Amino acid sequence: MLPRRLLLVGEGNFSFAASLIDGLDPSVSVTATGFQHRAALEGDPVALENLKRLRERGVEVRFGVDCTQLSHALPADDRDFDRIYFNFPHCGRKAGVAKNRELLAKFFQRQEKSM
Repeated sequence: MLPRRLLLVGEGNFSFAASLIDGLDPSVSVTATGFQHRAALEGDPVALENLKRLRERGVEVRFGVDCTQLSHALPADDRDFDRIYFNFPHCGRKAGVAKNRELLAKFFQRQEKSM
C-alpha cells in the first residue's frame, strides 16, 4: 500500500524533501518542516532552489517547527500521516552526542502522546 501523507521533520536546507519528491507518486501529500525560520535560509541559494521545487510540486512547507513540539505546529485534525521521516536528527554541529540523544528521546516521547 502506498503512503498517502508524509511528514518530513528536521529539514535543514530541504534537500532531502526536494530529492524525495522526484521519486514519489504525485498523489502523495508531503508536508516538510524545518526548525529554522524562512529568513534564516535567504542567503542559501541551494535552500531557495529546493523550496522553489517543493512549492512547484505542491508540497506544504512549514518553518520554525520544533520536532519535539509537533502538536504546537500541527493542528489536531492535521496529524494523520502514514509516515514520518526524520532524515538526519541532530541539534547542530557542536551539540554533542548527549544533546542529540536527548533530542531523539524527546521526539519519540512526544509523538507517542500527540500523534
